[in-house]
Amino acid sequence: MNRHVVKSLSLQQKIGQILMPRLNFKDPGALSYAKELVSKYHFGSFIIMGGEYLQVRQATQQLQDISEFPLFFGCDAERGVGQVLAGATLFPSNMSLGEVADSDLVNREARFIANEMSFCGLNVNFAPIVDVNTNPENPIINIRSYGDDPNSVSGLGISFIKGCQDEGVMACAKHFPGHGSTGIDSHIELPNVMRSLDEFFKCELIPFQKAIKHGV
Repeated sequence: MNRHVVKSLSLQQKIGQILMPRLNFKDPGALSYAKELVSKYHFGSFIIMGGEYLQVRQATQQLQDISEFPLFFGCDAERGVGQVLAGATLFPSNMSLGEVADSDLVNREARFIANEMSFCGLNVNFAPIVDVNTNPENPIINIRSYGDDPNSVSGLGISFIKGCQDEGVMACAKHFPGHGSTGIDSHIELPNVMRSLDEFFKCELIPFQKAIKHGV
């Protein structure tokens, strides 16, 4: 959406375009509610959870058809669409790929994931995870990370980003620099990481800086 189009939007349209509610297909009324959000309130995006991949493919097409503007459909396909949708492909954990340390393999995995997402009408992948897992007791990142070395995490993260985005699906480097050092689940409590600024720049920040440099 270019600036000219944005300037022409009403305030309600602008608000709707920046909201991204959950669309959970385990709820039988989810699609009809989403259609109302698009047609009446101009919602511009959804994060997809649950459901079956052919069901989601049909739903995203229906929502795109009734939307005045192209819609974003995101999901957490860190290990593949099968992480979110029944009937789709699920790959091994990132940490296992970190042990293999094959950037070409990660790139091919990302391309496969992006193609399967595109088939389902999904265009934003909330992946890769580029948190450096410096705390082995981390309950929330752990094997979702490529490992504890910032350079290895950076290289594999970049390979995933390129694979995803070369196939037309936007990648998103997550979660936040330092999250790999936490010792509690951030879905439940607010973590505090007691590391120095120097440590932060030499470790946790590196994969995010490199991901940005490579166009995430």
